[in-house]
Parts: sequence; C-alpha cells; structure tokens
Amino acid sequence: MAELLISELSKNIRESIPTGISFDFIPPEELSSKTLLDSEYKLILLSLSIETPDPIQISRMSPDSRIFLVPVVEDTFRLYLCREAGIKTISIEMLKPEFIGSLIEDNRSRDIGSGYSKKSFLIDNAFLESTLNPDDFSGSIKSIFCALSLISKYDIIILILNVGRETLLYSEFDSSVKRNNYDIFLKFCYHNHYDSIPGDSPTTSKQIFLNNYDNSSFDELLLNNRAISSYFSSPLYNESGEVFGTIHLGNFINNYFNNDILRGQLLETFYMVGSILAKNIKYSNAISDKREIRTIFSKFVPDKIIDRDLRLGKIEKTGELKRVAILFTDIRSFTTISENNSADLVVSFLNNYFNIMVKCIKEQGGVIDKFIGDAIVAIFGAPDSLDNPSQSAVDAAINMIKELPNVKTDSLILPPEGFAIGIGLHIGESIVGNIGSDDKMSYTSIGDVITVAEELEGLTKKYKKPILLTSSIKSDISNRGKFVDTISIEGEDVTIYTVL
Repeated sequence: MAELLISELSKNIRESIPTGISFDFIPPEELSSKTLLDSEYKLILLSLSIETPDPIQISRMSPDSRIFLVPVVEDTFRLYLCREAGIKTISIEMLKPEFIGSLIEDNRSRDIGSGYSKKSFLIDNAFLESTLNPDDFSGSIKSIFCALSLISKYDIIILILNVGRETLLYSEFDSSVKRNNYDIFLKFCYHNHYDSIPGDSPTTSKQIFLNNYDNSSFDELLLNNRAISSYFSSPLYNESGEVFGTIHLGNFINNYFNNDILRGQLLETFYMVGSILAKNIKYSNAISDKREIRTIFSKFVPDKIIDRDLRLGKIEKTGELKRVAILFTDIRSFTTISENNSADLVVSFLNNYFNIMVKCIKEQGGVIDKFIGDAIVAIFGAPDSLDNPSQSAVDAAINMIKELPNVKTDSLILPPEGFAIGIGLHIGESIVGNIGSDDKMSYTSIGDVITVAEELEGLTKKYKKPILLTSSIKSDISNRGKFVDTISIEGEDVTIYTVL
C-alpha cells in the first residue's frame, strides 16, 4: 500500500515526494472523515484550496499526527482559521523531499490504529462529524450526543449554550421521558447553568428538540411516580478557560452516574465537547462576519475585488490600465422632481429606480462605479474582462430604457415632459482600481472616457434621444447605430450615434 496520500497534485507537492515513496491521490469529492480515520497511510497532505468537504474541519479532529494542511493558494482568512484551531500546516517553503521523508519515517514507527476498537472508532468518528459543519449547530450537537451515547447511557441530555445575548437549549431524550419529567429536570439544569455562568443572563432563549418525539405522547400524564433519579452535569470551557455553556445528563436508574470511572470518562469527554463547540462557535462567527462584510461591501465594491481583499486580509491599493466602456445616466429634470415632492417620496422613488437600473447593468456584466445624486456611472470590462464591453454596455442601456415603465412614479408630481432618463456611452483606456484616502476608498475608474460619456448624457435632451454613443462604441457593436451629429468635446471631434 502507498505510504503517502495527497488531495491535490500541484507541482509543489509532486516535486516534494521523495524518491521511492509511493503515493495515492484522493479527489476532493471522495475526501471524508471515514476515509482518513480508516486509512493506514503514514502521511496525509490535504490541500487548503479544497472547500468541500472542508479540510480544516477534518484536520481539526484527526486522531493522530499524520494529517497536515498545505496552503497551496494564498488565503489569509483560512490560514487564520487554521491557527485559531491549532491545526498543523506545512507551508510551500517547507515542501522539500527530505522534510516529507522525515515525516513519513516518523510515522512508520507507529502502528496507526493499534488498540483502536470499533467503539473508539465510532466515538471518534461521531466527534469528527460534529466539526464538519460548524454553521449547523443542530447537526454538530446531534453528532456530539451520538458520541456521548456510546460512552454512557442516558435517558435525557440537555446542552445549554450562551451565544451572544441568546441562550440556546438543545435536548434529546428517550420516549419514556414525558413533559413533567422534562420540566423538572430542566429546572435543575437551568439552576446549575446560571450558577456556573455568573453575570447578566442572556435576553432571549431558544429551545431545540433534536429527537423526533410525538407531541401527544410527550405531553401525556405519567401513570406512575417514575422520576429521573440520577443526574450529572459539567460546565463547558472555551480555550480562554471561560464557561460558555453546560451539559446535563439524566437517567431513571438510581446512582447511575456515581461510578468514579464513568464520571472521569465523562469529564474528560466534556472537555473535548467544550473545545469543539467553542471552536465551532468561533468559526461560525468568523464565517458570519465574512458573509456580513461581503453583503455590505457588495453594494459598493465588485465581488472579485471583495474576494481578493478578503483573501489578502487588506485593501489592495493598486490600479491597472484597461479598455473599458463607461455608461453614464441621469434623470432628466430631477431638480424639478425633488423640489415638487417630499423628501420621503423622492428617496423612495430613487431607491426603486436605482434597484431596477442597477439590475439591468449587472445582468450585462457591468459594475457600479458610483452614484452621483440621481446619476449612475457604470464600468463594463473591469475588474472582470468582457468579450465585448461595448455591446454589454449598449445592451444594458437598451434594457434600462425598456424597464423605465416599471419604476414607481404614481405618487410623484412629475414635470410636464414626464419621467425620462438620458444615457451616454463611450469606450477607451482608463485607470481602474481602489482609489481614495485611508478613511474612504472605492473601486472606480478615472480618465477622459468618463468625461466623454458624461458629455453625451447631457446632450441626450438636446438631440431628443434617450441613448447617445461614440463611434468607438458603434464600431464594436452588432446593433446598427444611427448617425446623429459630429460635435467637439474638449477640442476633439466626436461623431455620435443612437440605437433607439
């Protein structure tokens, strides 16, 4: 059997394999916790670029020292998660045949899996599964409860977590547990929980039943005096030694949890449970923060730029010269509209208008450069290149005009000429990038190409055409542009056309 297992055949990994060492390649879709736990490889290298299933989560609970993550792509955020979880990584610089050979040699002397019973495997596998989806608390806790059920019998288990300003209560119980058993047991749990966690209690609580119980059976009255008579609980600690939750076991058998060996096993296991849940919460919060950052900044910054800056962990202050098409649009007689209507009506109208117009722009691959009052400036061809930026810009402009009747103007007092917009289009070389001060920055385009597009937009009212474009745009598009005029912009003759 091969001694080395790798998850990505990158050049660096191939060149690092010592002569005479056989290896297997595992495709990402076949990577699973069971594959690794049940394998006899002396060394396992998982690519950090693989996201599903997440090697960070798999590596977190590896039962031995064979598994290492290799960051084959630059991803500061995921490396941060590795460090926080105490996961072993090998940098690209460390990928040398002699180093890899020494790791394999170290593990040759170990009998991987010796003394590893089927029960131990099932317990470890259940704990491992609990780490695979940190966003899914219920799924993670179900796996933890499964592992605990293999260590000790219980008739009811309750886990109470303080997450932010909310108390989360997860419970699982045998069908013999009824509502009055549950309520009495829960009072003990809450009492011990808040004794273990001093300070202000969370403002809200949420109760989650993990087993599929029958409501009618659960709520029926007991016909005897049977009660949960054996109880064991423990606080859960995070890596800072702070209590963030408690776990509680109950059994109908008297003195079931009085055995010192069982109590020792449970306390040792609860330490692991606390570590898993604390890291899952931290990991989940980090992912949520990243999603929130993306949601906020995607309103202003192209997705590709957000991805790059999150990966680098900083805002990249570089620019590039690209050939881009610029769309400049403005609402005609907007001053009159704003003067004749209340502020609330104007803002509501603008938000509705922007949503519809921006959708037309994004559908054609455009990126919003900026909003200037009621004006929109959009870029086609940056940061992502487009096959034909001119055609994309023209298609977006035509769709914007077609969508104008869908903008809600019923409550507005409009000028006599009604509601209309003008659109100017031009293509040329422009500098694009994150531009601004340390306090305020945006992804934008600068250059004459914007000036020309803005000039054309201003001329749409004079020529009574909703869209005006330059000959540079016309030469790139399949639409037959109609000649309008030849004008001078900043001393240069510019031939302009329309497509509507």
